[in-house]
Amino acid sequence: MKILDSIPVNIGLEDVLDELRIKRKPLSIENSILDLIDRVKHVVRPKILYKASNIEAKSDNSIRIEGVEITSAILRMILKDGDIVFPHIITSGIEVESVDISKDSYLKKLLFDEIKGLALETAVNYFETFLKEKYGFETVSAVNPGAPEAWPLTQQPALFSIFGNVEELIGVRLTDNFMMDPIKSVSGIYFPTDFAFMNCRLCPQERCVKRKAEYDERLAEKYDNTNVS
Repeated sequence: MKILDSIPVNIGLEDVLDELRIKRKPLSIENSILDLIDRVKHVVRPKILYKASNIEAKSDNSIRIEGVEITSAILRMILKDGDIVFPHIITSGIEVESVDISKDSYLKKLLFDEIKGLALETAVNYFETFLKEKYGFETVSAVNPGAPEAWPLTQQPALFSIFGNVEELIGVRLTDNFMMDPIKSVSGIYFPTDFAFMNCRLCPQERCVKRKAEYDERLAEKYDNTNVS
């Protein structure tokens, strides 16, 4: 088990504006972004918790990693016995939550959320590059819990159990509805692939600004895990 926490974060004005996808760039928004970047850059510290593992066994709807059974139709179908995989939890970090925006405007709170999202994205990109360079992979892909029914969010505790006390290790905890806190966190399993696999192809949500690929209904049906609890 490893923790990566020396991740360079260089978020600029244009990065945030591009993320917002706005055509007009009012000076007031630019000034708000610059103020928040200045407040965030001194404290933000993303973290990556991961473990290099192997698929130990598979059943009809599950795989076993590090002695933990994970119920997921999609993982069962795309991974093979003995495959190397990288269960992980990546977060923008609890440190950035110390930035007090309670007295700021609603707009600034939205901008703050975008900046934290960019910090998380920076960590995700860092980890993908790290895996390629360290292990010599050409391409890596990840599957994440909650990609609609192919890997239910109810399986988050199983994934977390691979690492023990995740909150103590990197400050991330699971809520009662299996979401992560801090919210700008992502969990899942990376694996080497010949082509890039994207969760977006399994997600029917139309108004998602983070979408990177079109929804594929037939693919989603193939990996449907509806009958798994």
